[in-house]
Formats: sequence, structure tokens, C-alpha cells
Amino acid sequence: MIYFGNSVVQQHSGMATSLTGPEPTWPDYTCVVRSPPDNSINLTEQGIELQLVIRKAMNLTEGRVRFRDVFPPLPKRSKWNHECLKKACNGFENSSVGNAKKKYIIIQKRLDNDHRYFMEVSSLVCIFQFMLRSN
Repeated sequence: MIYFGNSVVQQHSGMATSLTGPEPTWPDYTCVVRSPPDNSINLTEQGIELQLVIRKAMNLTEGRVRFRDVFPPLPKRSKWNHECLKKACNGFENSSVGNAKKKYIIIQKRLDNDHRYFMEVSSLVCIFQFMLRSN
């Protein structure tokens, strides 16, 4: 079982499907893993591909926060996070071959098409932005 958002997701044959409704089926490596008992999202518990994308997006975001705008409004911050996550996926996609390349393409498609997923992944990037501001 994987905790995805507020719903429990069942694993079978390398794919994850929602038990609560007809959501699209995405490969396991794209799923956001939540930690019981508090249902929190931790970077270190995510799949390696997703961890790499998030860490790269954090690095890209750091320059924007430090040199452009320390306190961007929420719409701007959301746009930056989407651009940085997309750029991170593209970077790994361009430097990978075969199955690895396909994984980053699928992660990017999910970020573009699943708003709830984007918000959950983006929350990890936002936490990093808040930490930068305190320095």
C-alpha cells in the first residue's frame, strides 16, 4: 500500500491505481509516498527518479529566490516551481537513455496533467524556499 494524497493506493504489477475512484494509472516511481502515521511527505522516502527531479528543482529555485525575489506571491511561486520541475525533468530526460529517459518523460507528463500531484511535489520545493529565506 502507498499513501497518495488523502487516498490509499494499491500496488500491483508495477502500477498504482486508486482505490477511491477512476484516476489515471501511473507507474509506481511517479507516486508520492506518504509516511504513516502523520501522512507527511518526506523527500528521502520518494522514488529515486522523483527525488532527483525535486532536488534539481530545488537547486534551480534557489537562484530565483536568492537573486530575483525572496518573497514572491503565491501565483508567481507556483509558476516558478512548475518551470523548475519541468526544467529538471527535461535535464534528466536529455542526459538519459532508454528506460531512464522514458521515466522522466512520464514524470513530466504527470506534473503537467495531474494538478494534485504537482501540488504535492511542489510542496517539497516550497519547504526548501522557506528554508532559504531564513538564512
